[in-house]
Amino acid sequence: MDAQGLKVLVIDDSSTIRRTAETLLSKAGRNVATASDWFDSLAKIVDIKPDVIFINIMMLSSKGGLFDKAKGRIVGADDYLIKPFGRAELLDALEKYI
Repeated sequence: MDAQGLKVLVIDDSSTIRRTAETLLSKAGRNVATASDWFDSLAKIVDIKPDVIFINIMMLSSKGGLFDKAKGRIVGADDYLIKPFGRAELLDALEKYI
C-alpha cells in the first residue's frame, strides 16, 4: 500500500490531539478525517472507509503503563501510542502497517 494518499481516521475526545494528529499526518501526505466520539466515528468509518484508524480507546485518559498497553492489545489494537506523542512516533506507528 502506498503511504501517500492513505486514508486515516483519528478518533479522540481531545480537540488538541485531533488537531495535532491531523496536522502531522496531513503534512506527511495522508488524507485525514477526525471524529470526537464513537457516534461521529461510526458514520465516518462507513463514509470514508479509512485504511488506518488511530483511536483513543480510553477517552479522557492518557494511559502509558504496561497493563494499559496489554489492554490495548487485548481489544485488538496493533500498536499503542502514549499521549502526548510526537511526529516521529505517530508516523513510525503508521509506517509499520502500510
